[in-house]
Amino acid sequence: MKNIKKYLFLMAVVAVLFGFAACSNDDDDGPGVVAQYEAVLTTSAGYKLDTTLTLKCYSNGRFEVYSSALKKIVAEGKYKGDPSTDETIHITFTKHELQPERVNSEGEDLVVREGGNAIYDPIDKVTYRLSGK
Repeated sequence: MKNIKKYLFLMAVVAVLFGFAACSNDDDDGPGVVAQYEAVLTTSAGYKLDTTLTLKCYSNGRFEVYSSALKKIVAEGKYKGDPSTDETIHITFTKHELQPERVNSEGEDLVVREGGNAIYDPIDKVTYRLSGK
């Protein structure tokens, strides 16, 4: 009977150890959002289109652009600079579904306005406004 209790105790200890190993913290939320901007698209006549573009800048130097109309990420790439302090940020697209010609190794500059509260894309003539994360 003593031996059975020892084995049961040993099995319980092993089970607890495996339980702790299985519950290790492996939550990898990825890089944090440094800044998030939104642009509501309008026509040349000033009519609001039914889409919003969301530009997210991440702490690892990557960015993405999400289209509410298409319900997916339509562009992504890398950026250099700080939208809260710099006058421009340099972006390089690694993917751009709507304008594939913008994917190149040289990249381009976006103009930071209003003390980091807005980013202007001079090619598309679109202003992204700072929004919540």
